[in-house]
Amino acid sequence: GGGNAAPAERPDDPEVLKALAARLARSGAVLALGEVVKGSGGALDLNAAQVLLAMAETAECRGAIVQQGGFRALLALVGAATSAETAEVAAWALAKVGISINPALYPRRIKSAGPEAMVKPLLGLVSEATNELKVFEACMALCNLATEPALQDRILKCGGWRTLQLTLASDNPLVQRAALEAMSN
Repeated sequence: GGGNAAPAERPDDPEVLKALAARLARSGAVLALGEVVKGSGGALDLNAAQVLLAMAETAECRGAIVQQGGFRALLALVGAATSAETAEVAAWALAKVGISINPALYPRRIKSAGPEAMVKPLLGLVSEATNELKVFEACMALCNLATEPALQDRILKCGGWRTLQLTLASDNPLVQRAALEAMSN
């Protein structure tokens, strides 16, 4: 364009973004993001969390996120977040992953976090999230995690019963239903 006008960006096609996320996940990009999180000293944490969240938007990528270490990277981003925004974005990505993945399939190694480490960030997202979609997805992830007896105990020990009870007061019936389903499990 002429003059001093800023260039206009056209909106990204959601289907193209899904295909790109799937291709990146298949090619091992999650491994690279895990290394970025380890070595950035916090400078790229928000960006890494946002990329992992974008990948987690595509259900086909969620298994790769767990297999390639993105799950651990997200836990690290929540635990050592340099900002509340980074922690919330990483917790939301964990919620999206937690909805789809069977809790028995998470990697469990000695001295390494498993799905039990997701409970506190998910409960934090339920009680502090800025929109109902985040709360809904966190409740659904807790519902999925609660299918394992050990994780049921972890949810209860972290105050999950009370958090989910308070969520029943939401004006959104889908959020109420997700909280009730989590409590039922």
